Parts: sequence; structure tokens; C-alpha cells
Amino acid sequence: MLESNDILNSDIFDFPVYPLSENLTERGRGDNVRQILICLAGAGTPELHVFLEKIMASVKVDLTTDTFSIPIADQEQFRFASLAQEKGFTTAIFFGLVPAQAGLHLNVQKYQPLTFGEQTFLFADKLETIQTQSQFKRPLWEALKKIFGD
Repeated sequence: MLESNDILNSDIFDFPVYPLSENLTERGRGDNVRQILICLAGAGTPELHVFLEKIMASVKVDLTTDTFSIPIADQEQFRFASLAQEKGFTTAIFFGLVPAQAGLHLNVQKYQPLTFGEQTFLFADKLETIQTQSQFKRPLWEALKKIFGD
């Protein structure tokens, strides 16, 4: 039993704390006309940006106009709910991230779109992996077709 009433020294705070990223929107880009969030794990290169533009164009989504894309550092933590509230996202595509990184408690499989409430989520491998390993291109294409239609 605690000898004093000092909550900071009690076991209540005995868990790891992960710092959440703030002001993610400042490093994002795009007009977000169709309320589509794209989160990209790792450092992006111009070649990957062109690859992503082609992927999204294949389902009639303009990367610059229709989406808002944000680079996310490996293992970076943030709250999707805060971003969605600020920007009104209805669709979120995560390349190379797991739901927990976005503060989402969802049990999802890669390349399987999940609609939860009024939002649709898609988790996929890192763009670099998809670009270099062709076996991931078809599942991504099929998932995007389910979300955005043919």
C-alpha cells in the first residue's frame, strides 16, 4: 500500500507510452477533394511517387487533387481519428503500416478492404515492396477496384 496519496508513484502509470505525432497535416500534400487519405511508411522517393500516381490513376483517382498523402516514419504513432476529424476522410489507404500505428484497433488482413462505420480502410505492404515484387500488385489492384469500382 502506498504510504502517501501520490498517484505518480503508483502502479497506474506502469505501462509504455508511445509519443504520438502531431501536426501530420503540415507534412501532407494533396487537395483531398474525394476525402482519401494515403499514408506511406518510410522515406518516399520521386520514383515511388510516380508509381503511386500510376496506381491511383488506374482506378481514376488523381493523387494530387483527390487525395491527401502523408509520409509516416517507420514505427511512428499517430491518431487516424484526429486526422479524419480534421480532414473528413472517408477512405484511408495505408502502405507499410499496421492499424495500431494509426491508433486503430482493427483486425485486418492486408489487401482486404474493411468498411467500419462510414470509413473504408485498406492496409498494404510498403510501396517499395509492391513496386519490386510483382506478386503484390494484383492483390492491391483488386482491393482498389473493390473500393473505387472499375
